[in-house]
Amino acid sequence: MTLPPLPAIGSARVEIYGAVGPKWDSAAWDEQDWSSLGWIDVTPQSVVCKASWGADDPVGVLTVPAAGSWTVNTYDPLRKLDPSNGSSDYATAIRPGRPLRLSYINGIGERKIVRQGLIDEVEYDVSEKRGSLRGTDMVQLLVNATVAAGQLLKKKNSPVLLAAPMTLRARAQYFIDMVGLTALVPVEATPAGETDPPVGPVIKDEASAWEHILSGALDALCAVWMDRAGVLRFRSFGNPRDTGFQAGGADGIPISTLSTSGSLQGVYTRIVAFDDGAPTVPVSVSDLPKREVYGDISYKRDHPVPDATVWVNSVLADRAGASLQYSPGTLYPQTEAALESILDLGMIDIAHLLVESIQPTIDVSARVLGGSITGDTGTGWTAQLLTYIPAKEWEDAETPEPPEPPVIPPVNTQQVTRTYDCLKDARLALSGSLEGGNGLDTTIPIGYINGTKNRAVLGFQSIPWTKVVSVDKAELLLTVGSESCGAFGSSPKISVARLTGSFTEGTYDVACGFGSSNAVVYPGPSVTSSGKVTASMPASSGSKKTIVITEIARAWFGGQKQNGLKLNSAGEDSGSYTTSIYSRHHGTVGNRPQLRLTLTVEV
Repeated sequence: MTLPPLPAIGSARVEIYGAVGPKWDSAAWDEQDWSSLGWIDVTPQSVVCKASWGADDPVGVLTVPAAGSWTVNTYDPLRKLDPSNGSSDYATAIRPGRPLRLSYINGIGERKIVRQGLIDEVEYDVSEKRGSLRGTDMVQLLVNATVAAGQLLKKKNSPVLLAAPMTLRARAQYFIDMVGLTALVPVEATPAGETDPPVGPVIKDEASAWEHILSGALDALCAVWMDRAGVLRFRSFGNPRDTGFQAGGADGIPISTLSTSGSLQGVYTRIVAFDDGAPTVPVSVSDLPKREVYGDISYKRDHPVPDATVWVNSVLADRAGASLQYSPGTLYPQTEAALESILDLGMIDIAHLLVESIQPTIDVSARVLGGSITGDTGTGWTAQLLTYIPAKEWEDAETPEPPEPPVIPPVNTQQVTRTYDCLKDARLALSGSLEGGNGLDTTIPIGYINGTKNRAVLGFQSIPWTKVVSVDKAELLLTVGSESCGAFGSSPKISVARLTGSFTEGTYDVACGFGSSNAVVYPGPSVTSSGKVTASMPASSGSKKTIVITEIARAWFGGQKQNGLKLNSAGEDSGSYTTSIYSRHHGTVGNRPQLRLTLTVEV
C-alpha cells in the first residue's frame, strides 16, 4: 500500500521577481542592478505545479536534453495571476518572458527552489476563476539566441577579439557571454579533482548558443542540463555521480510501480568520426558480433572531435546494443529530506531502484536522464523519473535458465550447511584520475573517504555442486573493520553484486594505501545486477553482519562462473554510507569473510 506523499498545502509557492506595483514594468532581465527588486510570493488560493527537466529518451551518450518546462494550474478567485487585472499589483509582471520561480517552504521556514526560469504563456478564465502559467528554464533563451557564422567574442572595453576556448565549460561560458546572457545563465565551475574536458572546433555555420554548447558536450561525451537553481551543469556519461539516492525498497522513497522497456532506438553497430588533427580522414570502428544481430547501423559525426579514436570506441561501447529503460512509477516522498534528494538529482546521477516484493528481486543502479516534480496543494508532493542502464550492463545482467528439476526427485535427501573461506580479496580505489588497488591490507574500506571512492572484491573457495539438489539459502558473513582508513558514515550501507569477470588480488601492501601497480585496480571486474543485494551495515568495528545472497549462489549453481563478489557503497559519492570490512588477511580467522550455504543434497 502506497503511503500518502509529503503535503504541499502551505508549502508550495509561486513567485515572481520584481517589486510590487506597475513601476516594475520598466525593469528588464538584462539590468545589472536589481538591488530594488526581489522574489515576491504570489501564490493563489490553491495550486498544482508540475516541472519537467532533462531528456526523455534512453540513447545514452547520444542523449540530447530539452529545455525544462513546467505548468502551474491555479484556483485564483482574487485574480492575482490574471494579466488583464489592471488593479493587481502584479499585472505587469505576469507576462511572457518575466521571471518565475516555483519553491516550497520547509518545516523551519526556509525557502527551497523547485525550479526557476521564465513565464512562457499565461492564461486566466474569469468564469472558472482558474488560471495557468507555463514556464521554461533559461535553456530556451540559449535556443533563441543566434550566433553568426565565424563570429568572435569581443572583449569588454577592448578591441581585442577572443577565439572560442577549447574546453567544455569555458566554451559554454564564451557563447553565453557572446549572446549577452552572462547574468542569467551561470555555468558551473569545474568540480574539484576533475579537469574541464577538451572539445573540438566551433560550428562554422550560423547556430544558436545552445547548439554550440550541445556540440561541445557531445565532443566530450557529457550530459548538459539546467539545474533547479538555473545553473548550467555538465556530467560525463562515463563518470556518473552516486549519492545513494534510492527509490523503492524498505529504505527508499516509496514508488507505485516500476516498468521496464527496451528498443532499437539509438543502437549503432558502426561509429564514424573525424579527428580535429586530421579532419578529412575518417576513423571508424565496428562491433562485428552485434552487426550479426542488428545489422550494419552506422552513426557518423562529421564535426571533428579532439580524439576520434577514443570517441568512436566510447560511443560504440555504449551504443552497440539496446539500452534497458527503467521508469519508476510515482515517487511519494515522505519527508523533506526525501523531497530535497529528488530535487537535487541531475542527469547521469545514479538512482538505486529496488523492488523486493517479487522474485527475483530488482536491485539496479540506473542512470537518471530526467524527471518531473509535482506540487499539489490538494494531494501533496510527488515525482517521476526516467532512467536507463547501458547495453553492456543489461547484457551482463542476463542469466541462463535455471537447471530443469529432475523428473523424479531423489528419495533420500537431506539439508546441510557448508561454509567456504575467502581465498582472495582486494581494495579498489579511485582518487582523482588515479585508479589503484591493495591486495594485502587487513582492512578494506568501502565508500567515499576524503575524495576517494573505495570498493572491495572477494573470491571464495570453489563450490562443488555434485549431488546438490537445490540452494535453499546463501549468506555472506562479514566483520565490520576498523576506522583506521577513514571514519564510518552516518548510515553505513553496501551493495553486494556477482562478478562476471575474474581477478587476482595482487601484492600491493601499504596500510590504508593503494597503488596502480596492484594486480586488480579500480573499477575492478564487471558485475551483473541480477541477484544484487543492498544491506545496511553496523556502525561499530568488530560487529558481525550476515547478508543473504541466495539468488547469486543460485546463479552459480545454474552454471555461472564463480568469480566472486563486489562490494560497493550504496552511494559512492557520499560519505554517509562509508564502512569497512576485515579482509582474509586479518589475524583473527573468525573476522575473515566467509560464504555459508544451506543446501539440499542427495544422501
